[in-house]
Amino acid sequence: MFSRGAKERDAIEKKGHHFSHPHPLKPIAYQQTLNLTSPCAACKLKPSGMIYTCTVCKDYFLHKQCFEMPRKIDHLCHEKPLTLLPKTGYAKGYFVCDGCGQTGDGFSYNCDPCGYDLHMLCALMPLFATHESHVHKLDLTFESPEPTKSFACGICGNPGSRQLWLYRCKLCEFNAHLNCAR
Repeated sequence: MFSRGAKERDAIEKKGHHFSHPHPLKPIAYQQTLNLTSPCAACKLKPSGMIYTCTVCKDYFLHKQCFEMPRKIDHLCHEKPLTLLPKTGYAKGYFVCDGCGQTGDGFSYNCDPCGYDLHMLCALMPLFATHESHVHKLDLTFESPEPTKSFACGICGNPGSRQLWLYRCKLCEFNAHLNCAR
């Protein structure tokens, strides 16, 4: 799906520094006794598993997976490289993900010349999914099969946007929202 910059990631991890934060980050196993009140600065999810915490700020952390995300990726959804941004460059303070259509204020992958943005977690979406409601595997599709109209989700029955990603079985013309197929 995309290539990772392993050398760059390893060098950053060894030093305990991350480009998104001015202070050193220390790897620890999360425990509730840490009393972290903020979500992960990157994905905005609650703390769990291995995390990197700030030794100065005390309430700043990144999940291990978020800490290790490469600064640049090549993704099948876009013809140009995408750069990981710790905060949006938009004046409004958030971006709209071109994959799922939701707003975000955490880390994003961005193509500045195109104004293309992805949630960091959308960039990690599997290229196929399975769902109990359909017998075949569903392929991640970056554009609607119906360019002039929305699709109907085969799982929830609600319409889906023709501009957003979906999971699709081409054989049966079965379509599903990203969140429904997970």
